[in-house]
Amino acid sequence: MKSLIGYLCFLYLLLLLAVWGSMHFDPGKSWWVSLFLFSPRWVLGLPWLLLFPITLVVRFRLAILYVVHLAILVFPIFDFQLPVAQSNTRADAAGRLRLITCNLGEGPIRVERLAGLVRKFQADILVLQECSSTVSQPLFEQLGWSFHQEANLVIASPHPMSSFQLLSRRGADAYYAPVAVSVEITLRPGLPAVESDEPSAAHRPLVARVASVHLPTFRPAFEMAEDFDISGEAEFAVLAERYRSYAADTLSAVKESELPTVVAGDFNVPVDSPFYREYWSSFQNALSLHGFGLCYTKYTRFHGVRIDHVLADQSWKILSAEVGPGLGGDHRPVMVELQMMTK
Repeated sequence: MKSLIGYLCFLYLLLLLAVWGSMHFDPGKSWWVSLFLFSPRWVLGLPWLLLFPITLVVRFRLAILYVVHLAILVFPIFDFQLPVAQSNTRADAAGRLRLITCNLGEGPIRVERLAGLVRKFQADILVLQECSSTVSQPLFEQLGWSFHQEANLVIASPHPMSSFQLLSRRGADAYYAPVAVSVEITLRPGLPAVESDEPSAAHRPLVARVASVHLPTFRPAFEMAEDFDISGEAEFAVLAERYRSYAADTLSAVKESELPTVVAGDFNVPVDSPFYREYWSSFQNALSLHGFGLCYTKYTRFHGVRIDHVLADQSWKILSAEVGPGLGGDHRPVMVELQMMTK
């Protein structure tokens, strides 16, 4: 019995290391690895719940090894977040921005609850995906905000905004809708200079660029996997190329601007996806730096996954980040406070 417990302990450890390695080194070509990233990962913790108490009784000294198992499960596999301290490497700081992003699809959205959340958080800008005009019109009438809407992408604020700039759009062979749009927002109107003095950083208008994105989903391929349809792998390859095309177009357009930039929305990939690493890892991820817990932003009946992100370039310091309450849909809002860093 003791030998069997020892073998199971090390086999389980090898399994967890293999899963972790596959997640980290997969270049995005493996259908099954990507499927796992969107699956209920908690299933891998079930053997721990069985083996640890048995080992504690049968081989007490070996049980300490399950701390290693648990650490691998919780952090790299379950993607449990702990806030990370950030050092301020720039001289002066100004221009705080409170942003909420949420995908409003698949569910009866409660407009009153969303408006209440915006007021409570004292948001400066609201970035929405899969938002219909039946939601946006009454919402921003209540808030008294101006907003821009292109198909199902919305950016709204009480502050001055430029008109929409289209960053990327789906091709004519797909649903012809924007993938990413952006606006320039003035966080603080400029104050008149005193005589001929140069305006200080505190008196200059602080302008930032905020982009709303809704990148394609891999769901059709995963649904095929659930039905044991072997053609799902070919479908995944097609969707992967489509995702790369739209993500590359969006990233290229985002980097054209020299303004401090925030990119927010439904990226349809978690942070441990190779597609995220390839295109978005150069940005600061608000929840990765200041979130606490699993930080799921989309829920199914059996599990959650973090696919909605707020990304900031190095012009920002992230002050706080959290996942907001449910609004009636299958996604939850991400609420972030940032501070623009000035020289």
